[in-house]
Amino acid sequence: MNRYEKIISKNLDKVIEYAAQGLSSEQIAEKLGIKKSTFYNYVKDYPDFADAVERGKNKANANVENALYQSATKGNVKAQIFWLAHRRPETWGKDAPQQSAKDDKPRCIIEIVDRSGEADKKEST
Repeated sequence: MNRYEKIISKNLDKVIEYAAQGLSSEQIAEKLGIKKSTFYNYVKDYPDFADAVERGKNKANANVENALYQSATKGNVKAQIFWLAHRRPETWGKDAPQQSAKDDKPRCIIEIVDRSGEADKKEST
């Protein structure tokens, strides 16, 4: 029986707990008394270990997502901006189309189709 089978496999609840606390992989390895490289080998070689790490990290992420959402709904403008930029990037992200402050009319694109069926696009304000 190797170290994983003797000790680690019986303590997967601790692995979940450590990951749920937001500890990094290196910190979890330290808590378990194993080297960082051994931790990564366990993730690769033992599906139950990898699952425990993933489950814990998912719990931590859910906690942070919930806290961010709560902050945003309570009026924290930075949280609102962050939430929208990442949840609705097509509208609120850094690459979203910008309307200039001097543009008081929204732009639209008019498509004109000639008799041959070819389309020309013309921008209008």
